[in-house]
Amino acid sequence: MKNNQIITPKEYIETLIQELKPLMYCYSGSGMLINDIDDDVAISFAKKAVLIFINKVIETEILIDEDTYVETPSYLQYWIECKKETEKYKNTGYNTKR
Repeated sequence: MKNNQIITPKEYIETLIQELKPLMYCYSGSGMLINDIDDDVAISFAKKAVLIFINKVIETEILIDEDTYVETPSYLQYWIECKKETEKYKNTGYNTKR
């Protein structure tokens, strides 16, 4: 993502989940004992982390400084759309059959 480039909520969520995925615990069951990495588990945890983050942003009363917020009322809507996109995100990426 280039500086000052506006991206859609869908693009933002895809990027964020993929960036967080390597940081997530990715073993299921006794997988750690046999080095069985489960990509779906890592993506699921990344998705949960993104939802926690977005919920905190939405719950914050002062999203950005007052002057900027007044000038950009779509700021909150952007995060609401990001939350919807996160909830739609499937472990294999987006479901194209919407």
